Amino acid sequence: MVQNERSNIVPLSDAYKDLLQIVKGAASKEMKEKVFHIQAEVSYIHNKIYGGNQYIKAYGDNENPLQLIVPVDIAKTLQTKNYYKFSGSFETSNSPDYGLFQFRVSSAIWLGKDMRLEAKKQAANEIIELGYLDKYKDDFAALRGKSHCHVALVTSPQSQVIRDVIEVFKARKGIKHEIVPVKLSDANGIAQGITDASVGKYDVIMIIRGGGNESDFVVFNDPSVVKAIHDSRIPVIVGIGHTDNNTFADKAADRSETTPSKAARFLVDMLGQSVQSTQQTASFNKQTYRRPYEAVNKRTREFRKSNSGSIAVKLGLTILFIAVAGAIFFTVLPKVFENILKGM
Repeated sequence: MVQNERSNIVPLSDAYKDLLQIVKGAASKEMKEKVFHIQAEVSYIHNKIYGGNQYIKAYGDNENPLQLIVPVDIAKTLQTKNYYKFSGSFETSNSPDYGLFQFRVSSAIWLGKDMRLEAKKQAANEIIELGYLDKYKDDFAALRGKSHCHVALVTSPQSQVIRDVIEVFKARKGIKHEIVPVKLSDANGIAQGITDASVGKYDVIMIIRGGGNESDFVVFNDPSVVKAIHDSRIPVIVGIGHTDNNTFADKAADRSETTPSKAARFLVDMLGQSVQSTQQTASFNKQTYRRPYEAVNKRTREFRKSNSGSIAVKLGLTILFIAVAGAIFFTVLPKVFENILKGM
């Protein structure tokens, strides 16, 4: 029975391929008729030719990877690290290894080189000209020493760093957190999450995400994200990556840390010891040290009491010694002087 069940098992990759063939057969005509114009950067060109076409890897908006099927005559005109406007239609991929869809190119128009760098320069100019970096920073006066703090964690609900941040929060009673879910590759979504949190019930906003490639942090240079941080009515703490990524979001925030855990630690240290934990510490100290001190005092009293008799004896002997010495002085000394005078 077990052998029969195992013989019916189909590898997942084969199941995907079968499903892709079904989708392609059902929707291929409609997909081919729909023409799209997309902008993408060519990252790799395969030399091999398949049916008069070459497979090319490219990156579209927000660094989304895409596989292009390009006729040989068009592929010869393309260069890596250059941007093109590609026209064509989508179709289902022949292999799930390259994603569900691939793009069959019918024409390509060169747009430029290093457009990402140029886009970053334009964003930087906009951010500086509009004064998004002129925010008054370190604005935590209202939070210092506060017994309770409500934190908005702006991040992806699937982010692994949430657990690390919560673990740090456990060191300080009174910290309550809620996740403001965003897609960490969507600048507009992140900006909206910051804006919503800033006008809500929270005391502070923390923008957190784990490490990744340099391209993963481009979104934090977007003017919409920086503007949302600048316009926030409550303090914003940024903790992204595992190194100093140095984004415009870091520059605009009230506080920037190199990791989410360090951002959480800053908040805990800045809040200081809560009133509740201070009272608990005082109570603990009172219970811990009161009895030992009492025991020491008790032993001291017992020592003094036990030695009071010996002290009286010593005092009596001292008085007796003084009396004897006085008698000798006043009895013997006059006779000594008398003998001295007779000899003279």
